[in-house]
Amino acid sequence: MRKLTKSLMLTTVTALMISIPAVSFSTNASADQVMSTVPAADNQDQQNFWVHSWDEGKNPIPVTTTSNALSDRNDQLFRAIDSSTPNMTAVWGNYRRVKKITKPNYIKAIDSVNTDKVNFKTKWFLPTGFNVSPQEHGNYQGAIMANNSVYIVESMGTGANQGAIIRLKMDALQAMGLDDTNHQSLLIQVFNYFNPFTDRGRDNSLKFAKFINDSKKPREASNQTQKQLQKVQKAVNKAQSAINKSLVKYQKADQKVKAAKKKSAKKVLKAKRNVLFKNYKAVKRMQNGRIKVLNRQLNHLNQQFNKHQDKINKIGQNNPIFNQYYQISKSVSVSPLMNIGHGQTLTYNPSNDHIYLAQDDQLGEVNNDFYNQVTELDAQSLKPVHQYRFRLINNQGVNLALHTLTFDKAGNAYFGVRSGRNGIKDVYTLYTGNFTNKKISFRPVTGMIKWPASYNQYVTYNAINDRIYLVSNDMIVSIPAKEVRNDTIKPQDVHYVSFKSGREFESIAFDNKGYGYLLALWRSELLRSDRPMN
Repeated sequence: MRKLTKSLMLTTVTALMISIPAVSFSTNASADQVMSTVPAADNQDQQNFWVHSWDEGKNPIPVTTTSNALSDRNDQLFRAIDSSTPNMTAVWGNYRRVKKITKPNYIKAIDSVNTDKVNFKTKWFLPTGFNVSPQEHGNYQGAIMANNSVYIVESMGTGANQGAIIRLKMDALQAMGLDDTNHQSLLIQVFNYFNPFTDRGRDNSLKFAKFINDSKKPREASNQTQKQLQKVQKAVNKAQSAINKSLVKYQKADQKVKAAKKKSAKKVLKAKRNVLFKNYKAVKRMQNGRIKVLNRQLNHLNQQFNKHQDKINKIGQNNPIFNQYYQISKSVSVSPLMNIGHGQTLTYNPSNDHIYLAQDDQLGEVNNDFYNQVTELDAQSLKPVHQYRFRLINNQGVNLALHTLTFDKAGNAYFGVRSGRNGIKDVYTLYTGNFTNKKISFRPVTGMIKWPASYNQYVTYNAINDRIYLVSNDMIVSIPAKEVRNDTIKPQDVHYVSFKSGREFESIAFDNKGYGYLLALWRSELLRSDRPMN
């Protein structure tokens, strides 16, 4: 029997578990363009995607291998974009720790260039771990927003190169009040309540499992009754709409009669109006009769629904929070343990609704035997669907390790590195390209971004304003995606916002209104911007 993916509750709560089948894969690197579907030995320490063999699928997935995906440019072409930089102090470590979760935190901008300042407020504090392993310590590396959900990579820590993807369904969590100012710590309360590594958590999980089993029939009946209620209410709305449409037709005809000046025309219009009035009366009489019958059905169904809910409440009366926690548990799911590398390349491709994650276990310049390994996953099932392996060798023969990655609406890919060319220091170099089933290709952008911050933490894309965002500790930079692709970045295109939080910034994601969601450590939390970002 295959091991199931954990939901946020314990493995004993089998009714809540979600199975995510997986596949294993590894590849060989040979020709410049290779489509491979057969696993083979590798000349480096590449690992299968899933940590545990029971999560692996029977069949390998397609693999595209490109021996060198980089079309480089002459060093002399590279230049630093002559933009101003914000006032800030680079944060290289010794991060400020935030322990209290009784009230939200605020991260406020201290300076900005070419754009307005933006501030962030805690949306949710994140648990120390999502019950994947006792070694968890709240080390989250990347977050994206897609399908009305937040996907977060939880890393098991530096050097482990393992972790999991957690999906939080935004609409369901918001419907339960998790957007309220007093609910930032609710997720932590839920996870701590069912922590499998404590006696209290195991005991609560067993009680919760009993609640799920005992309340299964009334919950199913309640769900069925709710569907019937929605169906009948839809019929009531349809009947009322028919009455309204008939009335509007009559009213329009009456207005034409009143506006007519010639007696002959008025006489014709009156006749039409009278017919429409009779039709309206007939429709009203028939539909009101139907609505009366439907309302009796609604009353009966509401009574049934209330009875089912009373049964559920009675079963859970010894622990009233079970009902709430059950709803939350359906809104959060956790993948099996993965070989994630560092975990900061988690990204979403809007053009195909897929997630991409690089197993980036090496950084900076690497030996020429090293192949970057990016896995493409279905955003709904988290099944791997394709793997890409490629080297990034520049004109000097230096092989680069991928550490960031993002996609725009058209599927164009971008990544960046905190380094310069042509002897220029304290700059950031962007690359743009494409992933296809036949080949991976990238080229550098010769206009380099001035970089007063520390580590290169994350690259992401905001579909609302079509801009690429670069994240470092206490600094966020954005550039129009079009100017990046065309290599035509101008000083006014580069927007900087700096902060003085002393926190470690891991990533930023954007909702469908352009609000930014900043993933910050330590402790782990997701903070929301006070306005759509630019």
